[in-house]
Amino acid sequence: MCLHKQRVNRHIARWRSVKHVTTFVEHDEENEIVHHRERWANELRLVYADGRTLKLTETPIRQEEDADAECAPAARAA
Repeated sequence: MCLHKQRVNRHIARWRSVKHVTTFVEHDEENEIVHHRERWANELRLVYADGRTLKLTETPIRQEEDADAECAPAARAA
């Protein structure tokens, strides 16, 4: 494997669990019932040595985020 390729993809990673809550209201004849559904999802964030960041979740990337990763602003780059 090319040494340059290894340097470009050097990164740190962080896994975390994210809680999602969906709330909906059900109306009965006289009552209002509020339901809360909770579910957990995993998320992986990568920060590359060159300043790029990448967030991987269970949902697909939106169209405007087609790029693999984005670079941090110059002031924040390490």
